[in-house]
Amino acid sequence: MDTRERTDGGPPPPIGFEERLHALNRKPRILELGGFCLFKQGLPEQTTLVWAGKRTDDIPVPDYTLLSRPVIRQIRRGLASGAFDLVACYPPELAPWREARSRKSLGRRLLYHILLRLPMLTGPVPFAVLDYGDHAPIRRHNHHLLKRASWYFKRELPVSREELLRGTTRSFDSADAVLQSRLYRDNEHKLFPTSLGLSADRLADVPEGALEKTTDIFFSGRMSSEVRRRGLPELLGLTRFGIKVDVPPAPLPRIEFYERCARAWLVWSPEGLGWDCFRHYEAPACRSVPVINRPRITRHRPLEEGAHGFFYEPSGGNLSAVVKAALAGKEKLRTMAEAGREYVLRFHTHRAICEYILQRTVDHE
Repeated sequence: MDTRERTDGGPPPPIGFEERLHALNRKPRILELGGFCLFKQGLPEQTTLVWAGKRTDDIPVPDYTLLSRPVIRQIRRGLASGAFDLVACYPPELAPWREARSRKSLGRRLLYHILLRLPMLTGPVPFAVLDYGDHAPIRRHNHHLLKRASWYFKRELPVSREELLRGTTRSFDSADAVLQSRLYRDNEHKLFPTSLGLSADRLADVPEGALEKTTDIFFSGRMSSEVRRRGLPELLGLTRFGIKVDVPPAPLPRIEFYERCARAWLVWSPEGLGWDCFRHYEAPACRSVPVINRPRITRHRPLEEGAHGFFYEPSGGNLSAVVKAALAGKEKLRTMAEAGREYVLRFHTHRAICEYILQRTVDHE
């Protein structure tokens, strides 16, 4: 939706979606809505982004992609003309009545809530929801997206799927109440796992070749979960056994973080705000082997224990036992690190995740 000024000084003409995407030679064309841009990063030439989130330095967003009322009109024309093969949206984190930021950003986010309820989004074009939030529950203000979606891809998809709705309304006060509800029964089949994966920007900072190993196990991160807070003393205690533990006192720039991953045989990768985290994929990409607390979610293309990483129970000294056993076979660790890197580059880049979603949606249709 290009609203930039014309060079002749006149008002910008409406840019049809057909013209913008005509050269794609019928590759799947995606309209991406919200405050994240998986498709725009993974398949940029096939994706038209409409941004409804806060502008950040991490995700530079041109002015002409910002959600506005004129842009909604262009979306309507594009959908009516068959310019897209898939609409993908991201659920708003906050309910409209809880939004509380700057007026300009607030207006855009409130407009996004309105856009997501317009009938045009659930017309003949397939409609996918991509939920990359840290928390498992689908909040009440997003229940309508579960109803309207053709597919609902979720990063934190619990093994017990009723936990997605339990406690989100007064009527969903128990697992039985959720399981017997129409909302759950009619829409459970739409749920599929996905992963955070790695963007091209992150991969560009990964060391190109293998680096000399100088430490046994590395960790750098915020204490954003009880698993991390309880596990850190156990990790540091490994030094009593002659194990070289690298835990810097402050956060590291990404390039240095990746280098220290690459120089460690193992990377401790405990869950943070959600179980799925970037470090699970960054460590293999850097040719190290992640040590991860056992999952509590359904995973997309999961790393395999003993092939790409190690898993431990976050209690009873199990982390120490797993680390010591892993370090006893360093040639195996070299093999695992290379296999893990190949696996992540094959299945857990943003491009690979986009292709997985398209296979489930457009190609499946």
